[in-house]
Amino acid sequence: EKVVTYETSELQLISEVITTVCSTGNLGNKHGLDECASLCNDAMCCFDREQIEFLNPNVDLILELEGITAEKLDTSTMGTCIDEGKHREHFCQVHASCKNILLLGSHYSGTDNLNDGVGDSASSGNYVVFGLFVAMIVVLTVYMLVFQRAGPVHAEVSRVRREINAAREGTATRDEMVEFV
Repeated sequence: EKVVTYETSELQLISEVITTVCSTGNLGNKHGLDECASLCNDAMCCFDREQIEFLNPNVDLILELEGITAEKLDTSTMGTCIDEGKHREHFCQVHASCKNILLLGSHYSGTDNLNDGVGDSASSGNYVVFGLFVAMIVVLTVYMLVFQRAGPVHAEVSRVRREINAAREGTATRDEMVEFV
């Protein structure tokens, strides 16, 4: 077996690419799933099947339902290179984000509604709808507070003005306490 050596900066670059491609946000669509599967196929040996199945008991079913076949991501090799020495240790560290595709659909993945094809825009759409709903409630509340009380306040202010004008003109006014509502 030919051993390929990489510089630390090359390993970091490869790791960053895999981390980006296999991020839970990118796994919310078919293209992202296929990209991650193609980058991670050789790294399946780095993951212990028992641990993955403990975290995601339906891993094989979910991958099948998402169209990730054994040709794209061969999970039968899981755990076969975990104890193969320092070279594989670096290889597995670089491919650590490949675990996200194996946790797809579990509560450890952080990805919901994988089949809707919308991804993160659905979440932002929900925030917009919620924001509009809250704004509508605020506007309605302000309307009810201001305009429902505007009639009695306006009438009371008009009465007070009449009494003040009557007092200036010297006409008799009632001696009663003015109460604002």
